[in-house]
Amino acid sequence: RHGTQHTQFLTDLQSLNTALASCEARLRNEDTKLQEQLKELSVEASGQFAALSGTDARLTEKLALLSQDCVKSERRTQVEISDLRIQTQQKLKEDITWLLAMVQHSQANVDSLAYGF
Repeated sequence: RHGTQHTQFLTDLQSLNTALASCEARLRNEDTKLQEQLKELSVEASGQFAALSGTDARLTEKLALLSQDCVKSERRTQVEISDLRIQTQQKLKEDITWLLAMVQHSQANVDSLAYGF
C-alpha cells in the first residue's frame, strides 16, 4: 500500500510539474506578446508626438505671421485714420471759408439793395 501511495504521489507531482511548466510557458508567451504590443505602442506614440510637434511648430509660425499682419494692419489703419482726419479738417475749413464768402456776398447784395431804397 505504501508503494501505491508513493506511486500516486509521484504521478501527482509529475502532473503538477507538467501543469506548472505549461503555465510558465503561457506566461512567457503572454509576456512576449505584451512586450511586442508595448513596442508597437511606443513607436506609434513617438510618431504621433513627432506629428503633433510638427503641427505645433507650424501653428506657432502661423500665429506669429498673423500677429505680424495684425500689427501691420493696425499701423495702416492708424495712418488712414490720421489722413482722413486731416482731409476732413481741410474740407471743413474750405466749407467754412465758402460759407463765409457766401454770407459776405449775400450781405453785399442786401446792402446794395438797401441803398436803393
